[in-house]
Amino acid sequence: MTLANALKQLNSIQASVHILSYTVLERQALQTQTKVVSGGDGVQRDGNPGSNPVANGDPGLPPGVTRTPTFKIGSIDTDIAMRRKRKEYERATRDSEKELSAIADESGGRIFLPTNSGELRTAASTVAQDIGSQYVVTYRPTRPLSQASPGEYRKVEVASRRVGLYLRSRRGYVVPGQ
Repeated sequence: MTLANALKQLNSIQASVHILSYTVLERQALQTQTKVVSGGDGVQRDGNPGSNPVANGDPGLPPGVTRTPTFKIGSIDTDIAMRRKRKEYERATRDSEKELSAIADESGGRIFLPTNSGELRTAASTVAQDIGSQYVVTYRPTRPLSQASPGEYRKVEVASRRVGLYLRSRRGYVVPGQ
């Protein structure tokens, strides 16, 4: 099924779709898996004066001297196939966000892309509030429904006369079969 067909079917049943997407959270998890970890500055330092030389790693050195340098530690992902799969997965999550946004916008719903669990809970509360504050608006089409063919898509634009009022509505509807 194509996205256009899915949108047409959603419009025919008059469903508003609100989406809580985990795509951003998934990409964040992917980035932490592939991050190169490093620490230290590569400079060798003497130990603390009066410290135990054995604790510094070499019992043959005088107290306060160490051969244990601080150095940069890093890991490099050499699995090219895995990197490619991760990049493809990132690209797929971005593409799915676009499709999910189109579905939400067309149906009069919203898409939420939380970056942490707190935002996810807030988004869920917002969706519940939105569902609880829906209204039905009726109108008289310019061209009567009797002249329309079943399955025809009709665009609708809802606007407010009140300044500052934010409206969210579906972009159109499908003429039902007669």
